[in-house]
Amino acid sequence: MVDIFSMIFYIIGTIFLLSLGSGLPGLAAVRVLDPTADRWRTALLAPALGLLLMYGLFGWSVIFLGFYSNLAILFLIIIINLVAIRILEKKPQGLRRNMSNWQRLEIAMQSDSTSVQSGELDVELEGDTEDTSVENSDIWTDGSADFSGFGEDIWSEVEEQKEVRQSRPNWWWAPVSVAVFISILPLFLFKYPHGVDWIGFATLTHRFAEVGQFTLPSPSQGYWTYPPAFPAVAAFCEQSLGIGPDVAVHILGRISLLVLLLGIAGVSDRWGSGVQTLIAMGLAAGIFAKSFDSGWPTVSSQLGLVLGLLVVLRPAVKQRKEHNIAFGAGVLSVAVIHPTGAIYLGTLLFANLLMRHLNGRDDERGIAVAAISGTLLALATAATFLLFAPRLLQMDIFAEYGWQGGWPMLMYSSPLLLITIWAGWKLRQTLEGSILILWLMLQWALTLIHLLVGWTIPVLSLLSYTLYSMGLHGFHVPAAILCGMALAKGVKLTQLPKKIRLFEDNSMSSESAGNPEEGLEEGLEEEPEEGLEEGLEEEPEEEPEEHSRLEDTFSGIIDDSSVDEYTRSFEIVESKRARFIVFSFAILLVSCSQIAILNLSNHPELFATTDGDRAIVAELANYVGEGEVVYVENAHWGYAFDADGDILVSTHPVIGLIHLQESIQSAATTAIRHGDIDALRDLNISYAITSPIGGLSWTLSPSPWWTIELEIEGARLWKLADNLIPESEGWISSPSEESCEESPNCQLRKDPWDEHRHWDDPVIPDKRSFISEGEMSWESEIPANLRDRTVSSTVLLEGASGIVVRVTLSSGDWTSSQVVDLDGWTMVKIPSGTPNDENLTVNIEIISSSGGYWINPLGLSGRGDRIIDSDGIYIHWLEVRPN
Repeated sequence: MVDIFSMIFYIIGTIFLLSLGSGLPGLAAVRVLDPTADRWRTALLAPALGLLLMYGLFGWSVIFLGFYSNLAILFLIIIINLVAIRILEKKPQGLRRNMSNWQRLEIAMQSDSTSVQSGELDVELEGDTEDTSVENSDIWTDGSADFSGFGEDIWSEVEEQKEVRQSRPNWWWAPVSVAVFISILPLFLFKYPHGVDWIGFATLTHRFAEVGQFTLPSPSQGYWTYPPAFPAVAAFCEQSLGIGPDVAVHILGRISLLVLLLGIAGVSDRWGSGVQTLIAMGLAAGIFAKSFDSGWPTVSSQLGLVLGLLVVLRPAVKQRKEHNIAFGAGVLSVAVIHPTGAIYLGTLLFANLLMRHLNGRDDERGIAVAAISGTLLALATAATFLLFAPRLLQMDIFAEYGWQGGWPMLMYSSPLLLITIWAGWKLRQTLEGSILILWLMLQWALTLIHLLVGWTIPVLSLLSYTLYSMGLHGFHVPAAILCGMALAKGVKLTQLPKKIRLFEDNSMSSESAGNPEEGLEEGLEEEPEEGLEEGLEEEPEEEPEEHSRLEDTFSGIIDDSSVDEYTRSFEIVESKRARFIVFSFAILLVSCSQIAILNLSNHPELFATTDGDRAIVAELANYVGEGEVVYVENAHWGYAFDADGDILVSTHPVIGLIHLQESIQSAATTAIRHGDIDALRDLNISYAITSPIGGLSWTLSPSPWWTIELEIEGARLWKLADNLIPESEGWISSPSEESCEESPNCQLRKDPWDEHRHWDDPVIPDKRSFISEGEMSWESEIPANLRDRTVSSTVLLEGASGIVVRVTLSSGDWTSSQVVDLDGWTMVKIPSGTPNDENLTVNIEIISSSGGYWINPLGLSGRGDRIIDSDGIYIHWLEVRPN
């Protein structure tokens, strides 16, 4: 069980550390990128933008220095905080030409429209003269109506954002609280993260903390290649708080998920759908499933989408040079977290440029964003090809989940995608909606790479390894934002151009309505001359049905290309009942998912490691001498990711790309299999670790050369003896398929860890006997050397917490039994006795069990044979050893 008070301390400590590096930079980023943000939106955006910048800072520092350094990190944190303080303290002072664009917008947001337009804004600006004061200048007003100043477009954004604030639901705190609860809850339920990827991340984190580099642990020679940002930040937390690397990556991964959810809600609030988008995120399991499966760098890389959407989904005239710089910084930061996020940013940028081009909204600012981001993406791609992943270019195209845009997409993104199809149809006539629709289509197009599995096309090979799990998380964010737009009341979107007729109802800006001559001039520009007279005679064109309750908001946006953009107040879903149904469905799905996760807390057998494994690794320093090597299984439970840096282990996790120059694992494995003791001694192997999950025990137990030095909850530390010890030979037996078939309560089930056991011993069964109620028995012949001797016996069972089991052994007139409460992988110790018959009978009986059903994530990932599972026990093996 998790120590709740310790976990609370770790979470608070981690948040404090992250705040040191991301708090002020995040606030400064919001002030520059979104000066119209109020406290609520700032609270949502700042953590996401700040953590993204922190990831980028840590990652690039490692790349430039060539190693991880706490001193360098602290120096950079101080520098970026000083810059942030300078931005936050900067006041709008002096003349207009001395103000930045965001400062002007910030002042306008704090003012009143009437006072501004009448020249009565009471703001003191140092250095202003009487002739250039705010009251007498045209900084905020249209002045000569030539729009060459910076007033009209600023004030249109101010009016729009003030209406967004007023229309924001007053129950916003509810979905935000649920997001916090969903993100943090697993930290208190699971002692170890689910999935297997976290073991690799914990290893990289610990290597940074121990030696500062991604070098392989001795005696292996080589190094890992992996984006350094996530392990670097986790190492900072591990060293600063003195916590284990597994705890550091788990907390950081969950906090990254939380700030991503809040950031998506914050950026959606710009057009008035923040709360609705956050609710829509609950209609799919994609990102949550990826986070639950410990794919945290992939999830964290999508923090770049918060910044990308904040810059891209706004009228082109409102994009300013600071947005270009920020977008470039976002691309660079994402590149050192995970390349998936950079690819998603690239498809978003391409969708934006294409839709704006098709609708005549090209402008210099948009081209600048494209040029900057395109150049950075090209440089990152070139660096990946030439420096980080040249070997991938020679590998075949790979697709882990098969058709990633098919069943996996539907399984992890429904029912959100179904509602999104409807939302996309309703929003197809808006610029923002069309960009999101095209973005989703581009994401889906990327998944078509599965059709080329097995081919060797260098660029596509690299892309396939980057997007291997895209079916889980590639569609969640764009679909949720599109759905949130459709569900929001009065969302502020840009109407795509259509024929603009004179005096058309709800199609002219307020300025044009107040100035008929100007409206006429605009109409003449839009209509051909021969159609002018016809246009004057026609009745106003009716809005589409979904826009029947639209109300224009003041835009007054005119860019250099003379294309008018009309920001309208859309209300797509006019029925309160429809909104209520969708929101209720989201609440139902979220509630069911949390119930499922609560049930998983009773199934510690799903962990890829055990308490005993971790305890054995922690004790290695008390047993292993200098220069002695510990043999570990080449599997998730075998990796000593948290071992002391001086301990020599035979192998290491496979994560990212491994540049392996020397390894003893293959030679050591061969020597153990064939009992080649001289070869083991030449390799300096003196110890071995076995896990109850693994298969190495099947080989070491009957060997006369290995003795048990330490045993903790089923995990063992074995020592290679100096001399042959025949009396130490043990014996392992498991239920046969025939025994299971003869028992009415027994089922033969797929072993979920079978494909991960690289120890391929032919005596290890591929399937396991499983019972959910009642009992089962099997009989085996005892080796001659164990008959009529006092022996100790152990039965390995695997099952949910709370199941009470009785294990009974009998041979001749000897019978012994033990009752035990299961807790995941459990080694049941049977009292010593003397078998006096050639056969030994094992009986397993479930005394007490909840008999409930639960959603098994192993079935969703393909490692299990069922999704809806029942509580019960897997019977693995019986071991008998002489006392």
